[in-house]
Amino acid sequence: MSINKENLQKAIAHMKTVDKSHFDMSVFTSDSYRGAFNECSSVGCTVGHCSVLEENREKYTTTSSTLNSETFDYLEWSRDFFGIDTEETLWDFMFSEFWFNSKKQAIRRMKYVLKYDSYPAEFSPGGHVKNYSIKINKQLKVKPK
Repeated sequence: MSINKENLQKAIAHMKTVDKSHFDMSVFTSDSYRGAFNECSSVGCTVGHCSVLEENREKYTTTSSTLNSETFDYLEWSRDFFGIDTEETLWDFMFSEFWFNSKKQAIRRMKYVLKYDSYPAEFSPGGHVKNYSIKINKQLKVKPK
């Protein structure tokens, strides 16, 4: 898959409009979470907020007649929309729930990928949460620890 830069730019523009108090990277769920802002039917992570950009939501929505509810497949949608497989390190770099709650840093990570078509060498998740603590400055350079 190759990165869909046009959609990544749309996502960056959209995220700039999201109130930072409605942003939460910590939990990814298709249900509302503890009364959190729920525009996107998720807790408010980057993927959840950006899913409102999808014009054909039905393609990613399944309906359960037993539970009388709909579920939006955020993982499949994000893979198709951004052109990044959810199993790739690049997807983790932009969207993982292990990042600290910073809308600004989430936008900078997306801008970094847009500019460099990759993630920084300093990022290698592999189960080490410390690798999720890197920050990117305005010039899209990794800030020293």
